Amino acid sequence: QVAVRMDTAFVKLLENYDLDALEAGFHKENLEACGFGPILTLLNYARQSGTAQCQSLDYRNSGDTCGMRAEVVGYVSAVVYE
Repeated sequence: QVAVRMDTAFVKLLENYDLDALEAGFHKENLEACGFGPILTLLNYARQSGTAQCQSLDYRNSGDTCGMRAEVVGYVSAVVYE
């Protein structure tokens, strides 16, 4: 439940293109993502290139695929576009 709550907040900020809140959440350790730096770099670059948007395509966690829910890793696929 904790991971789903954190992941849902992360995905919502992605879709709202709220880079300031994403960065703040990372520094406050309220949000977690492997490759957080590259994610922010991509989103900032896309914003400078035009009117970028981000849409999540799918979200799952390892508990959804293997049934073990005590400790999970979340996965989101998303697209950045103009």
